[in-house]
Amino acid sequence: MSGMLPIAFTDLPLLLLYLATLLLGVGARYRGKSFGMWHHTMFFITCAAFIVSALGDLRLAHAPAAAVLVAMPLTRPRQSRRHDAVGVLGLLCMILLLATA
Repeated sequence: MSGMLPIAFTDLPLLLLYLATLLLGVGARYRGKSFGMWHHTMFFITCAAFIVSALGDLRLAHAPAAAVLVAMPLTRPRQSRRHDAVGVLGLLCMILLLATA
């Protein structure tokens, strides 16, 4: 923890926000519900939390997580399973981010 903000303030909430966004998306896909507005709002909040985390303590582990967050909107969720795969990859990146703090 070499940065200005403690891990409990940035990385753990980021992981929890990402997990909530992921679970909301999984729920929408497999229950056939349309949670799009909520899922996208959560994704935006997750991206904002990621920026706070990076500003607080920029590490090399932020790079793969940033790549996933940038790639996510480009994966066409209703047309392929890439969105799901990138979502799971993002969860792994967020766990890595937390583990390297």
